[in-house]
Amino acid sequence: MLVGALSGVLEGLFEIDYLFHDIWGVSRVSLEVFTLGTVALLLLVGAACVTVARRQGHAPAAAGPADS
Repeated sequence: MLVGALSGVLEGLFEIDYLFHDIWGVSRVSLEVFTLGTVALLLLVGAACVTVARRQGHAPAAAGPADS
């Protein structure tokens, strides 16, 4: 898992002990699975909202200054 490989990089660089289980009461893997699951759920909700908006004929707002 890429996230698992990157976890603890900053702690290692700065030689800081950070024990997930002692601080949060869960393992690092559990914390990462929960975090990635939350991100996946938010992406699904966003995709569902975009799909509903497109079916109803709503166009996304244009970026930039509004023309008067």
